[in-house]
Amino acid sequence: MRATEKKAALLEFSTGHIECLYSQASFLKDAGYEVHLICPWECRDRVSIYDKVDKFHYLSIERSNHGYFKQALRIRKILKSNTIRMLIINTFMGKEILWLIPFMRGVRMGCILHWLGKLKKSVSLRMIQLKIRNFFVLSDHLLNQIPEKIRTHYQAFYPIFMPKFAEVALPRSDQDFWICMPGNIEYRRRNYHLLLEHLDDALDTHIKFILLGNIFHQSGDGLDFKQKLSRKGLADRFITFEGPIEDEIFQAYVKHSDLIMPLLSGRERYLTSAISGAFNLSFYYKIPMLIEKEYSGIKDLMRSSIIYDPAHLTATLNHLVQNRDPIQSRIQSMKNYPVFSYEVQQKRYVDFLEKLP
Repeated sequence: MRATEKKAALLEFSTGHIECLYSQASFLKDAGYEVHLICPWECRDRVSIYDKVDKFHYLSIERSNHGYFKQALRIRKILKSNTIRMLIINTFMGKEILWLIPFMRGVRMGCILHWLGKLKKSVSLRMIQLKIRNFFVLSDHLLNQIPEKIRTHYQAFYPIFMPKFAEVALPRSDQDFWICMPGNIEYRRRNYHLLLEHLDDALDTHIKFILLGNIFHQSGDGLDFKQKLSRKGLADRFITFEGPIEDEIFQAYVKHSDLIMPLLSGRERYLTSAISGAFNLSFYYKIPMLIEKEYSGIKDLMRSSIIYDPAHLTATLNHLVQNRDPIQSRIQSMKNYPVFSYEVQQKRYVDFLEKLP
């Protein structure tokens, strides 16, 4: 491929999975590509600090066939006017892609599949695979769940790299032991009941849980959870946020935490079909996770996590406050793991894209 042809566009149709875009832009830019990012207007503030993007283009979020048609025309115009012949779709979204494909003649396309359940259930995926042959998944463990006969059309990469965020001063003392839980407080996504059941008043007073989500989120359970914490006498052990959290503040709390606790609900999903965004935060910042013992068979998590039995949660946390050796061991393990290195992930990503049909 000649240098003048090295242009690529990253496309996200929604406000979801924006955190996966920066790694891809960086991989492409450092491989000599001119990088374009196409995403909704609502993401403008979040992506504005992406220093590896040469040009930004913005879309409206559409929810009708007429809207998908207009959106497809807009994307075609962006690609054509900038002579871009490679497009990577950040999130598989069936209707949007089906409307887009007829306008992508001469464009090489790849896509990220965030949930492997689509392989069994999605009619639109089977139709789209006639045009888009190559897909990314977000971990080696997920790649190994794909049937071997189609695995050559898939590659795993880890979007675990981030732009530089402004430093934020946080109210943390030297004695504090912080455990962060990224994401809005939703019972369907995270097992907050586990905390209510297994935390007790013997918990070390230095331990603070950071709930990195909007307590008032419209579709969440933050207020109910907070009331239950109060009844249990644990409310003062939790730091919460009454509104959306700015990226700089979110990242600062993660960066300065001692542990990340994903508290995953829907165990089968994360054992076989998807990853949690908490995994990528752990891998990037080299902050160990606290993971239930059911996940101990996943290699990435064994490298990065301290496995615990929920029945002994309070005792486990109290021990880690007094003895940081297991935490330091996991930090070193992540630093020494080639899979989490920028060089390995960039090569995987770019090599796979450059084989696009």
